[in-house]
Amino acid sequence: MKKIYSYILVMLSLFFLAGCGNDSSKELDQKELVYGYENLSCMGEVQGEIMHVSVTGDELYICAGEYEGAGSEEEEMLEELTAMHFYICKSDGSDLKKLPINWDVDGYEWLHSIKGSGSGALWLLVSSYSGESMTDTYVLRKMAEDGSVLKELDLSKYLDLEEWYVFDFEIDGEENLYINTGYGILILDKEGQKTGFLEEEDLIENILGSKD
Repeated sequence: MKKIYSYILVMLSLFFLAGCGNDSSKELDQKELVYGYENLSCMGEVQGEIMHVSVTGDELYICAGEYEGAGSEEEEMLEELTAMHFYICKSDGSDLKKLPINWDVDGYEWLHSIKGSGSGALWLLVSSYSGESMTDTYVLRKMAEDGSVLKELDLSKYLDLEEWYVFDFEIDGEENLYINTGYGILILDKEGQKTGFLEEEDLIENILGSKD
C-alpha cells in the first residue's frame, strides 16, 4: 500500500463498533435523529480557534490553537500556530476548566485527534516525522487532568508504518482503542495490548462508535 491514494478510488467506509447481529436502526424514529443547535456559554472563554472536539458521556474536551500572521485570505496559509490550549467542561458548556497540558508548538510533533476517556483523562493521537528514516511515528498518549502523562503507546510496535498510515482513532466505554490505519482497524485493549485487526479492501476515511 502507498501513502498517496488516488482520489478516484477513495471511498468512505464507516465501521460501527457494536455487537454483531443487532440492527437497531429500524427501531429508531427518524425524528429522533434531527437536532437543533445551541451556543455553549463557555465558548467565549476558550482561547484561540477550536481545532479538535471530543464528547464522552457528559464531558466535552476541546483543543484550541492561537495563530499569528492572519491577514487577507491570500495570506491565511502564512498563519503560524503560536499556542495550543486544552479544556474540559460539561456537555452543556458549564464548568469549563483549562487543562495544564503543555504543547511545544515549535517542536516536531503534530496533533491529529483527541478523545476523552470518560474519567477526566484525555487521549491524544500524535505523530512525528523522521527525516533520517523518512517515516512517520505515531503515538497514543494518555494525559491526566493535571497535565501529566499516564500512558504512551508507540503504534510502530503493531504497524509497519512504511506501509500503513494512521488516520484517526476511537475509544469505547471500556477504553479499548480502535485505530484507523486506512485499510484496517487496529484494536488495542486499555493496557495497550493488541487484541485484533479488522482488514478492509476500500479506504476507510472515518470510524464511528454506536451508542452500545
